[in-house]
Amino acid sequence: MESSKKKIRILSIDWDYFINATMDEKVDMFPDAGTERFSIDLSNFIWASRYSNAILHKKRDSKNKLLTDFSVISDYQKLRKFLRNLSFKNPYTPIIIAESHYVMYPLVHENFEENDVEIVNVDFHHDLYKSTTEVNCGNWLSTLKEEGIVTKITWIKREDSDINDEYDNKTDVFISDSFDSILYEDYDIIFICRSNAWSPPHIDKKFISLITLIEKYFHCCKCEDKRVKKDRYKQIKVQIESEVDVMKEFMFGLLGNESCKPELDKIKYILQREGIQDDKTT
Repeated sequence: MESSKKKIRILSIDWDYFINATMDEKVDMFPDAGTERFSIDLSNFIWASRYSNAILHKKRDSKNKLLTDFSVISDYQKLRKFLRNLSFKNPYTPIIIAESHYVMYPLVHENFEENDVEIVNVDFHHDLYKSTTEVNCGNWLSTLKEEGIVTKITWIKREDSDINDEYDNKTDVFISDSFDSILYEDYDIIFICRSNAWSPPHIDKKFISLITLIEKYFHCCKCEDKRVKKDRYKQIKVQIESEVDVMKEFMFGLLGNESCKPELDKIKYILQREGIQDDKTT
């Protein structure tokens, strides 16, 4: 029997889909997934360490990539064109912009709990990881599915996106590599998140440009977190430039007396975890 609930179609877009890094490059060069739970300041520090680390590796071997070598795939321009065309058709389409994909969970609960919700998820990750006691950016979609609020899911992925068995045997999950398939559909609401842990700060300019376009042509745009409008790379550039020498000092144990810096152990732990400092050099 067909549901009598009103059908709501949401286009959910994670900015990490557009970064032109492969899965292996993200694993090797990007911060750990858990850093999304950190404060923006700590996340920026870790990103700065990643940039510095890439510079050091590049100096050792010119074949190594720098983080600044990454940009966005061509689908970014398609997204801009899609939004511009949509603004002519329906400039009152609600668009929500946030930092984390987790925000989709309370957004759906607060506004569409009594509806029959379909989500088209444009994302490098499927976000259908097994639910835990804590809803997060990796399981918000599987949690909404298990709760029965989301009844249909389409995942638009990249060719090398991580596919595992965590979404197997889930009904109404359609998987596609075609970004073009979203361009000619209608949506009741559009959600876009930056996902700072998977989006290199030097590409923030393009994300901010996207926000500018949306705010210019749509009348129902809301930024859940104003920090998504800030260019993180500007905030960390000085740190990146100064940290390369500091990283070398750490690597060769030349920083000095640890007792002079109460925060040193914490910083060293982060540097070690992020691959900047070898344990053997401490």
